[in-house]
Amino acid sequence: MPDYLGEDMRKSKEDKDEKEKDVKALDESDIELLKSYGVGQYSKAMKQVEDDIQGILKKVNELTGIKESDTGLAPPALWDLPADKQTLQNEQPLQVARCTKIITTDSDDPKYIINVKQFAKFVVDLADSVAPTDIEEGMRVEVDRNKYQKNSHTSATKDRSQCYDDASGR
Repeated sequence: MPDYLGEDMRKSKEDKDEKEKDVKALDESDIELLKSYGVGQYSKAMKQVEDDIQGILKKVNELTGIKESDTGLAPPALWDLPADKQTLQNEQPLQVARCTKIITTDSDDPKYIINVKQFAKFVVDLADSVAPTDIEEGMRVEVDRNKYQKNSHTSATKDRSQCYDDASGR
């Protein structure tokens, strides 16, 4: 079926006269030339040093017993279960929330609106141990589950990935 485009209007033209050219395979010298192209004078020495460093690092890790984990947990030999149980008994369980707004009224103590992820929003006071200057809007805070009272802001020592949020299960 003929179309409306002429022979000179096509993007790709078929050359019926042109025969396929013979493809010449690369020999060993050509392959070596391609491998050496763009290589600096110190690249072989640097590659050798990098391999040596990786080998030594592997030996050190084998001797110390360090093994990388997908979970980010320390090996069970380094766990301190009695200290963890003692900490759980002494401290009250906290939940992570986000301070969304600070309400300042005529009274001295401001109120804070917190958002517990996928659960609810609460208007709360500060605990006695926290200064009002420590809390800012948008900050992640630790909240007492019983009173929903701000106990502290999440410190830099507590990594975001280590905090467990009961409401979302993360």
